[in-house]
Amino acid sequence: MRLRCGFALIAVLVAIGSVSGAAQNAALPSDLLIKLERTACYGSCPVYSLTIDAKGTVSFSSTRADGKAVQHTDRVAISEVAAVLATARRIGFFEMRDSYRAMITDLPTTFVTITADGQTKRIEDYFSAPRELKELENLIDEVGRTQRWLKMQAPAK
Repeated sequence: MRLRCGFALIAVLVAIGSVSGAAQNAALPSDLLIKLERTACYGSCPVYSLTIDAKGTVSFSSTRADGKAVQHTDRVAISEVAAVLATARRIGFFEMRDSYRAMITDLPTTFVTITADGQTKRIEDYFSAPRELKELENLIDEVGRTQRWLKMQAPAK
């Protein structure tokens, strides 16, 4: 009897986990695409593009100092993708200005583009963007685990 109860409990827990994962996936718009682009600066700023889609697929592309194109792909948990979208919605990403600029030169520019539910918003962050936008940019990098790929292409010392 105990053995059957144990199997039944495991079956229920597995089913709950499957429903929970399916619910998270269903909560994300199928057209969800989150893109982060960082441009060059006067110095050694990393230049790359990172995209994350509704299925958790992460795509990273960059060009090394020697001109060689670098591309990597990976997967992240749907819950992490949902967290990025929830943060974007919480900070009012779709209502923010399209551009944050100042009369300063030689800084990198960061572009954040999010498509969700048929709506696309692209924000240029050159300087003076709200703190919440900077936090969203950093969250996208964290979820995509960008640093591992940047370290791989750093010149040897």
